[in-house]
Amino acid sequence: MADPVPAVLAPAVAVAPPAPYTPDFDSPYYLSTSDHGGVVIVTKPLTGVGDFPSWLRAFRMALEGRNKIGFVDGSLPMPAEDDPTHRFWVRNNAIVGGWIMNSVAEHIAQSLLYVDTARDMWLFLSKSYQQSSAPRKYRVKQKLRDLRQASMDVASYFTAIFAVWKEFKSIRANHSCTCGRCTCLLSKRWNDEDESDFVIDFLFGLNDEYEGVRSHILAMDPPPDLQTAYNLVLQQEQQRLIRPVKPSDAVVFQTSSPSLPEAISAVSSSTFKGKQRPLCTHCGLYGHTIQKCYRLHGFPPGYRAPKSGITASPRPSARSQTKPSNNFANVATDTGCVADVDKLSLNQIHDLCSKINNRLKSSNATITENGAPASDPDTGTFSGIDDWEG
Repeated sequence: MADPVPAVLAPAVAVAPPAPYTPDFDSPYYLSTSDHGGVVIVTKPLTGVGDFPSWLRAFRMALEGRNKIGFVDGSLPMPAEDDPTHRFWVRNNAIVGGWIMNSVAEHIAQSLLYVDTARDMWLFLSKSYQQSSAPRKYRVKQKLRDLRQASMDVASYFTAIFAVWKEFKSIRANHSCTCGRCTCLLSKRWNDEDESDFVIDFLFGLNDEYEGVRSHILAMDPPPDLQTAYNLVLQQEQQRLIRPVKPSDAVVFQTSSPSLPEAISAVSSSTFKGKQRPLCTHCGLYGHTIQKCYRLHGFPPGYRAPKSGITASPRPSARSQTKPSNNFANVATDTGCVADVDKLSLNQIHDLCSKINNRLKSSNATITENGAPASDPDTGTFSGIDDWEG
């Protein structure tokens, strides 16, 4: 009997170990080079109850952009320890927890230091700082009603009130169809109603100079949408900026007027109307003319200054506005003495004496021993009353 042929054993094939799990870009476990625990992902940290709604909104947007929202809303629970994604979950959970602590005030971060997961941190902040619906709605509605344009331009005012309106809309219940078979566009109608209410709030806070465009928008039927109302107000602001300003009634405009010498000459004319007082063009005082000016012709004998001691301030005369001629000089002072004669030349003195003689001859006046013209019937007897004082 032949020996049996031994069976040929097939060589053993080595089984390769499973490839390690590597998260791809769309995986919530994926971390870029900028995703580390020291990153601050919101600009304004959480400080208390007042700013929690805005902080919550900003932080959720930052997490959704990094595909990490599942670590705080509970949609991505921790996997089992033997799961290949367990270590990636632990790493991402620690990084998201660090982001939360970096985005709150220091006194709040101290209370989160020993909280295990990012989910528990999120729930702790929500319970501690999120207000109930009614008080929060009242606070936001009050802020919306109290907001006024004041010194802001239209664009800045619209931006400020739009942010408050969006916050109010986020806490307001949104009515929508739940059966899925509604064809009446309930959601659109509800949004249009919200927008109409906001247009009223926007117009209510405008300054009084926009009363015209405000009345125009309120009178429109159907009411305009938010963008149309904003554009109308913005156009009104631009027109006010380029429109020339009308001169105010209180503005005083300069007009051409005669010079001072011309005005004095007109007043000192020989013809006066009514009770108009004459003005002397020599001394600038009211009550007499240059033909009867004591300062020019000399003071009469026995003249006494007024007992009141009040001397009228002479107004600028035409003689002070022009340069004196070399042929004339002031020959009389308050005391009746001749002044500045030493400065005159001999020819000037003769010329001056000739003019005085001619003047006296033409008026039939005589010179007293004091050098002053004697009184004539036109002037009357001197009574001691300073009739030429202004």
